Amino acid sequence: MNFIMPFGIIVAVVSLVVGFLMIGGAMGMLIMPAAALIVLGGTFGATVAAYSMTEIKLIPKLVMMVLARTIPSYTDSIKQIVDLADVARREGLLYIDNQLGSINDLFLRKGMQLVVDGTDPEMVRDILETELYSARERHEVGANIFETAGAYAPAMGIIGTIMGLV
Repeated sequence: MNFIMPFGIIVAVVSLVVGFLMIGGAMGMLIMPAAALIVLGGTFGATVAAYSMTEIKLIPKLVMMVLARTIPSYTDSIKQIVDLADVARREGLLYIDNQLGSINDLFLRKGMQLVVDGTDPEMVRDILETELYSARERHEVGANIFETAGAYAPAMGIIGTIMGLV
């Protein structure tokens, strides 16, 4: 799990609250259910209105993906590729077939499976590029949902502020 993101959010919220209290604000001024409903509910409602129900149903899964993802170590991946190349040079490509189960990176595993199967190098490149393009397209909808919510949230905050002033 990606522990740095929740930690960052907690530090940001605590900093805002402590800073507000240090300048003489009262805690009761921060906890306003009506304001939270205007901002959070308005943001959610505007975002839901912008997307189909199928896309909105992806939100919990997307949030879990973000929280549960592990950032791959590029140095480990490079070392693994170099090690596989060394083994392939010494033992032959078919020997790598025995080691495919130890490759955790699904993208690398797929590429190595194609190489072991004797697929033409240009075809391997085309297949992997298509895989990357498909993943980017698949994740673009989810990213757009959160970008849209991020665009609506400040407007809802301003609407809430104006409503509070009136």
